[in-house]
Amino acid sequence: MNYYFIDYENVGSEGLNGINALDENNSVYIFYSRNADKITFDIHMQLNESKALITYNKVEAGHKNALDFQLSSYVGYVIHKDTEGEYFIVSKDNGFNTLISFWDKFKVKLSVIQSISNQTPAPMKPAEPTTKEIREKLSGQITDKAVLTEVVKIIRSYKTKQGINNALVKKYESQKAGEIYKIIKPLLAYKKGS
Repeated sequence: MNYYFIDYENVGSEGLNGINALDENNSVYIFYSRNADKITFDIHMQLNESKALITYNKVEAGHKNALDFQLSSYVGYVIHKDTEGEYFIVSKDNGFNTLISFWDKFKVKLSVIQSISNQTPAPMKPAEPTTKEIREKLSGQITDKAVLTEVVKIIRSYKTKQGINNALVKKYESQKAGEIYKIIKPLLAYKKGS
């Protein structure tokens, strides 16, 4: 049995493309909210043509990531009922990659894909390292403990690479900031920007 969990807020109607090709050996759980509760006529027709078991789950919005939390919880509930199935979260949200890592320990086949018809896994964003991991990776390259502490604080404080670079330049002279940024850049793959 295949199970599809649709993050409708994230993928919209595009995520449901191909649902009409699913047979009775598939279950589809559509998670939507008042922020995303409309479908096109084409998708409506595909839903009607599908032989899959389709369940609609309206999520009470109002809290950040409410849909993601409820969808993740429901994935666990369904896996508990059938550990032999194959599970797909239909989303472009990289946050679900931690869920894949968790279930991988239990040999559960869980993937994040961008639509039912395109079962190519969504690109994985590198996981965010912990403060301890950042300190360990930088401790051999930044020997001044005060500078290391400040650099870790800056990395944790900014969401973008540009923000980190600007904070380094503000804290240190341009040349030193450039040297530090060159050292830390490989650790910033999970941050936004180039």
